[in-house]
Amino acid sequence: RRYRWPAAVRGADRGVAAFVIAQACGARPAELADAPTDGQVWEALCAPSFTVPTLLLHGAADALVPAAVSRTLAARMPAASLVELPRSGHVPHEEEPARVAAEIDAFLARCLPGGERAGCGSGAAA
Repeated sequence: RRYRWPAAVRGADRGVAAFVIAQACGARPAELADAPTDGQVWEALCAPSFTVPTLLLHGAADALVPAAVSRTLAARMPAASLVELPRSGHVPHEEEPARVAAEIDAFLARCLPGGERAGCGSGAAA
């Protein structure tokens, strides 16, 4: 048997998404089984109660995932900060590593214990 890339296995994306969602917000995978889409499950079960400061980095030129997905998620997550990177696509950490590192450093400076200030998790785009 040969290894198959998970994206090539039918249904693998849904299984991985269910696992990640369940781990992130404490939902049981069984709760996710009949949901129309993983995004709707996340939004309904997790996003409003997910209060851990979260940095979302999104490449504005991403051809696989529209920036609107990250904007919606950031708007629904009370502790999310969204940074859209105008010169990046789907892999901003490879396309603009210095910018990504700077955004992470700035986020951590704002959001580490003792640094929780206004702007850490505004839900709005930075």
